[in-house]
Amino acid sequence: MSDLKTAVYIKIVELPATRVVSFHVPNSITPEEEAYGMLAVWGEPRGVLDQPAVFQVFGFNHPYGPMGQPRGYELWVTIPDDYDPGDDVVVKHFGGGKYAMVTLRGVNNIGPLVQMLHDWVATSDNYESGYPAEFNVDVDPMPDLEQVVSPLGIPAEEYRLDYYVAIRDKC
Repeated sequence: MSDLKTAVYIKIVELPATRVVSFHVPNSITPEEEAYGMLAVWGEPRGVLDQPAVFQVFGFNHPYGPMGQPRGYELWVTIPDDYDPGDDVVVKHFGGGKYAMVTLRGVNNIGPLVQMLHDWVATSDNYESGYPAEFNVDVDPMPDLEQVVSPLGIPAEEYRLDYYVAIRDKC
């Protein structure tokens, strides 16, 4: 992490329960690109991508796998309760929850900062992992969430992402 240029601030946030439209690519070498392609086909004609305060985009591995190997990725777009997304998409309910969150800048910093955030949770006096006890990384959707803050098409070193790790209070 020696190339990180700014201090890292961890925030504890409560994400609200909400409806989401889901775009899931379960088995691909490039699942993020494919899921974002599905989102673009649905979202661009509706102006969804132009309203990030209303339609927030979250992604996560589903199932997890190493880069360059077949794996899955799912994108969620938050939608208001009264919004009609159409019949050609999957609508789910996200239950919300408590998360430790860090904002990162630069594609090269994703891995180190995600590891740092998981390490922070593991050593916290107040919080513990919010992963389900029966969590299976090879099958289940990851409880971690990624929220892209940057517009698409910016240089890799300027890419901004909010990364969320599911937590709960220690008893």
